[in-house]
Amino acid sequence: MKKIILLFIAFFELLANDNFKNFYPDFNAVQINFNSNSNFYHKGEGIINNKKYQIYKKIPELIIDSIYKNSNTNNVVKQYKISYKIQVINLTKNKNIYEKTNTINTYNESKILDYINSNKMEFFIRDFKINANDIMLIELEIQNIYDSNTNTAMFLNTSNKPKIAFIYDETGDNINKFMFGSIWKIFDNKPSINEELRPKLSDLENDKAKIANKAYTRVAGNDIYIGLLQNETANKIKFYSNTDRVKNINNIIIYKKCDFNGCSKDYVVNPDGVDGNGLPTGDYVIEFINTTIGKHDICYEELNKQNTVIKKECREFMVRPARIQLDDINLNVDDSFQDTITKIKATIYDTQDRVINVNNLGVKLAKLKVYDSLSNEYKFDLENINYNKVSKTTPAMINKSNELELKIGYPFSNEGKIEFLENDFVGDDILNDKCHTNGFSNTVNVDGKISCNVKINEVNINFKSNSTKSLEDIKTSNNLSDAVLFSDEVIGQSEADLGKCFGLGCDFTHSLELPIVIKNHGIIDNNKLVYKYFPNDISIEFDLKFLDNNDTNADKRYRIYTNTLKEELINITNQNIKMNFIATKNILNKPFDKKLSELNKDVNINNKKLSDIAKNYLAKEKDLEFITKIGYTKFHETNQYAPTNKAIINPMASEFSIDKTSTIKIDGVDTILSNNYSFIFASASYKDLKAPKNSKYIKLLSTDLNLNYIDKNGKISELYNTKSTTGHYYLESIENIVNSIIFNSDYNSTVTKLPKGEVLIELDKNKQNNEYVKDLIRTYSTNVISSNSSFSIEFR
Repeated sequence: MKKIILLFIAFFELLANDNFKNFYPDFNAVQINFNSNSNFYHKGEGIINNKKYQIYKKIPELIIDSIYKNSNTNNVVKQYKISYKIQVINLTKNKNIYEKTNTINTYNESKILDYINSNKMEFFIRDFKINANDIMLIELEIQNIYDSNTNTAMFLNTSNKPKIAFIYDETGDNINKFMFGSIWKIFDNKPSINEELRPKLSDLENDKAKIANKAYTRVAGNDIYIGLLQNETANKIKFYSNTDRVKNINNIIIYKKCDFNGCSKDYVVNPDGVDGNGLPTGDYVIEFINTTIGKHDICYEELNKQNTVIKKECREFMVRPARIQLDDINLNVDDSFQDTITKIKATIYDTQDRVINVNNLGVKLAKLKVYDSLSNEYKFDLENINYNKVSKTTPAMINKSNELELKIGYPFSNEGKIEFLENDFVGDDILNDKCHTNGFSNTVNVDGKISCNVKINEVNINFKSNSTKSLEDIKTSNNLSDAVLFSDEVIGQSEADLGKCFGLGCDFTHSLELPIVIKNHGIIDNNKLVYKYFPNDISIEFDLKFLDNNDTNADKRYRIYTNTLKEELINITNQNIKMNFIATKNILNKPFDKKLSELNKDVNINNKKLSDIAKNYLAKEKDLEFITKIGYTKFHETNQYAPTNKAIINPMASEFSIDKTSTIKIDGVDTILSNNYSFIFASASYKDLKAPKNSKYIKLLSTDLNLNYIDKNGKISELYNTKSTTGHYYLESIENIVNSIIFNSDYNSTVTKLPKGEVLIELDKNKQNNEYVKDLIRTYSTNVISSNSSFSIEFR
């Protein structure tokens, strides 16, 4: 399409000396440049044959700068004549790559330049016309400058004449343009403080801003910008909103595109227009200030000369909070087993950290994240107030008091975190691609979008319980006696097998058993026991004082056993045992780890709800019981606290006791024994017997078995088989005691154990015809009570 183009060329800062004839330009210094006032028409750069040219959609103004040898300006000539040459070449283009096709024409012109200002010489070429296509290369070269009266040349003939060239390209500027939606600036770097964030419409022309044909999601606290681009016609437009007051300049400001010479920025207009009948069609920016949370819109209607509405357009967009801050919480673990709803304080902010109120805000994900002692992570879905797992369709909501309400049915005592996802407050903006779903950014990206998601912090949660660490249910000889019986027995071994069990793990029956029990109770309901994570080891220290034990070899006779405690120190003397043990984190947390794994299977594999199964995960009374046993031997020395085959010379066997003032310190807290606890050497034996006359058999009755112990005075005293207040007792059944005794006959008599603790001894057949036989029966015990003795039976 042919165009009629008027080319204006302006001269600035042309300095004259005192007379025209002495006014000589430095020809090598003369330059011709684009006037910055023409930047409105600038469209970037184009390439022709690998050379870059500036692109303009209208003919730009030009500036000619000259440097003169004489700077005196007393007398100034008022008119000059300029001669110049213009060459116009047709172009085709592919994006920003242009190709020359043909030269349209070359013009040689001379024009009078009018002097206007006494300080500057500003000149314009008037009424210069050319015919041109839409896309062309324009090359201008100054030929000379003359005195208008004398026609004396200012410039000498030379090949180094001032030149300038640019691409003239109007394509795309006169199509039926229309864009109505979010407009945003493009920043190379993060905006500086107080930098203007509102995009100018002219920024669109130099790639410093972009506009979309829909209104994107925005965040509270930031001003919101909507742009309108349309062709200028004789019609009018009126802006309105169904959600906001367009005429409230404190909240909505409308800017008109700056489209006149010398204008550097968009300017504010009255929404009703100058005449009150609306604004002229064209390009605008609408700025929303301090916009509230929720759905908003901006609309306009276009009216013709008859004031008839011929077009309406609206753009809806959501404004979301910048972030939700939830407070950390401490929760009584009891609440997990009750119909208790946990309320977490929620504070909602805009980008300026101002607190705002929002209705209908909730979360579609609330997962409790915990770790076992080995750093294995477990996650559990929490529930809303209706005991449904939190999800998109069953969210947990923030109530009118700004509290997020959850049912937390986690049954253990430990620390964890709750992670959240906000429940898509922006709604259909997600489906309509008005925001992006990556992260939680509140910053408009290069595509004009912010994140759909409102950022919510993780919440630290502490499930509290009360821990008790106490000495419970002290046992003497496994509760079968009021005293600690001592012998050389080892469970599962006979005395002949001594030396095959070593160390603190070598268990035995007859002992003073000191169980340390650690329990974790509910804060409100002390009867509810829960599993707990222990972040630290627990120390257990024994200071046991003995009475009446003057054996200088006592340190070789004490036996010590512990099931799981780690030894730190053991120091033994005849009247004192000091032991420092550690219940390690690894041991303490084994029950917790096991139950946490089971809970994970129930919830995340079997798809059960925490609130339904929490009660199944209460702890048991002695899940954490640490047993330490103190024993004593008579016949054999101990090594690593267990008996060996090495015999003790002159063994002491008199009764002695642990003093009740002995202390056990658990995690730094002292516990005192409530009683003295006696240690006694107990034995089972038979007196010498005579078989009935002429009998080859003898039956040993249960009453024939004598139970004795050696008292503090070294005397043999009866050990009762029923509870007694007059002496010590041992409640093991006689039958069990007999069954644990091994009988060996010197004359190979047959020994048969009968029910009820009876024993039948039959003389060897080779000896049955003898007139008199005195057999010696030797006994020893396997694991219940000492019986290292012998008795005789006379057959006659």
